[in-house]
Amino acid sequence: MTARAQAAPALPAPIATRAAALAVCVGLSAGGCGDFGGSFGSGSADAGGDGSEEIEGLESLDIAPEGPVLVIDDGEPASATFEAIGQFDDGRTEDLSDRAQFSLDDTALGSFSGSTLETGTRRGGHTRATARIGSVQASTDVTIIARARHRDPEADLPADHEDLFDGAADAEELSPELVYPEPEVLLPPNLDRFELHLVPSGGAELFELSFSSDTTDVVVYTTCTEPLGGGCIYTPTASLWQTVAQSNRGGSVTVEVRAADEGEGGVGAAPPQSIDFSEDEIRGAIYYWTTSDIIEEGQSTAIMRYDFAGSQTEPEIFIDPSDADGNCVGCHSLSPDGSKMFTAAGDDGGQVLLTDVRTGEPLVPFDSTPRSAYAAWSPSGDRFAGTYSLEDSDNQGDLTTNLNLFAGDTGQHLETLDLGGSAEQPISQPDWSPTGDQIAFIQMGAMGGSGTHAFAVQASVGIIDREGDGWSDERFLTDPPAGENTFFPAFNPDGDLLAYNHSSCPGDENTSDCYAHMDENATLLVTEPEQGAEHIPLDRANAPGAMDDADVVMNSFPKWTPFTFEGTEEFGGRLHWISFSSDRRYGLREPGDQDSDFVPSLIWMAAIDPDRALAGEDPSRPAFALPFQALDTNNHTAQWTETTVIIE
Repeated sequence: MTARAQAAPALPAPIATRAAALAVCVGLSAGGCGDFGGSFGSGSADAGGDGSEEIEGLESLDIAPEGPVLVIDDGEPASATFEAIGQFDDGRTEDLSDRAQFSLDDTALGSFSGSTLETGTRRGGHTRATARIGSVQASTDVTIIARARHRDPEADLPADHEDLFDGAADAEELSPELVYPEPEVLLPPNLDRFELHLVPSGGAELFELSFSSDTTDVVVYTTCTEPLGGGCIYTPTASLWQTVAQSNRGGSVTVEVRAADEGEGGVGAAPPQSIDFSEDEIRGAIYYWTTSDIIEEGQSTAIMRYDFAGSQTEPEIFIDPSDADGNCVGCHSLSPDGSKMFTAAGDDGGQVLLTDVRTGEPLVPFDSTPRSAYAAWSPSGDRFAGTYSLEDSDNQGDLTTNLNLFAGDTGQHLETLDLGGSAEQPISQPDWSPTGDQIAFIQMGAMGGSGTHAFAVQASVGIIDREGDGWSDERFLTDPPAGENTFFPAFNPDGDLLAYNHSSCPGDENTSDCYAHMDENATLLVTEPEQGAEHIPLDRANAPGAMDDADVVMNSFPKWTPFTFEGTEEFGGRLHWISFSSDRRYGLREPGDQDSDFVPSLIWMAAIDPDRALAGEDPSRPAFALPFQALDTNNHTAQWTETTVIIE
């Protein structure tokens, strides 16, 4: 079979060069080089013709084979030789393969040498092969399947382990349960160290995990190498997981778990479920607050950093108490370009540490500026909005109840925006829209608990708009009754949605049981940042996992990654990611220190389709835990930056 295309105008040389350079960059970011991808080449011919000549009378080209399927078998690359058959205006045909330039759209999947395509060694996918002579070209779809049979090196498997899974899964008593991840979770393809948690049944000891799609045929054989809580955790090797994830960018893979009993025979199976992957990888760095005992006894808080775009495998300490004269460090905010960080420190949470992320050094001496407990940066990073509600301090003056604007380089006070805050009902928790024209905040209904911002109750979410050189009067998007609370507003990357938390108190009274921090029944919602807009719960992201006993789990501190990704037809036109802190079970893992004074929590993420929210539908996918964080601690306030700034 052949695929035919009519003459197409040639790209001007500068555009063609830029397109080729972009293709190479995309291939690298997709894991197309090094350990995962093998050697893929540039996608252009290095033998035969260069495709630049115009052949008189050539009307069209046929390319063969049409729609080939190539299979990478256990790391062995596949190859196929193509032909370019010319159709001339006098009716003749001629094999022009030695004069054509052959190329592959996605150079992360393989490369041509002359007319022969050779795939990489680990990644499947869909792409197009093109034959070109002058302004005439023809293309055909190419499917590459990554096939592998993997024996877990950590498992003690019998020699006939594959034979034990022959035949149908008809032993219901041996059927395992896949309890993590949740069905239809959507993951970024560059998420490392992903785990699968299963609960065996009937004494089954051997497991077969298969990952299948039209670009993937991977089967793993293992045993319960990491038992926990009555179940088993399987962590694929980095290269194996990248084969699965990268081969299914923008698509889905079906996961099936089967179990066998070596002694009794028979096979049981869990219901198949899908894992979806975004087309684009997550970029930038995440900075989050942790209470891990990672420094020394008595100084166990820190701001951690993890770079999604680099080769980092473990988070690193970025700020610890030694950077703040030994004070506990806590709430932080990062300028969008990643160059400056605000951190609140001290027992009252308001002493300010401004850090130059490029050097790791303070911009000004610690606690030399007016205090703020929460802050949000403007899109340009030239200023930040801050709030503080405790009694006046020596360097604070009367800036304790409303929204204050400060210089981003010095922390000096610029102006106060009077939003009706008072000592009893102060303003707090600002978030500056990425478009720069709105600031969201909360006004507390009352101060609960210790009297700090963190223990606000019956708070309303408000917003102000930029008007010329000033700001509009405040207006409120929520007005909770006594016993309810709304807090932590956060704009999405396009500024057309606002996420926030809602919680309620037992008995509908304003108590610390529903405070604006880590309330055990806090849930996530989104709304358009306008009065009268619909408020939509993120039901799938909020939902407990398979191992949770409670009907409601805590989901607090919402923050967005700063990128808008292009979705696929299945996943919508736009794709955003939201991170938050949750006390839910991480599959078989029990998060945090159960003896802690705080609710144990980990950072979770979920994919969001903002256009579904604008249509009034739940835009969320099931959540997944970030696997690189410490699991014996409390982690929250996941601040994201567009770029990772490395200390010079």
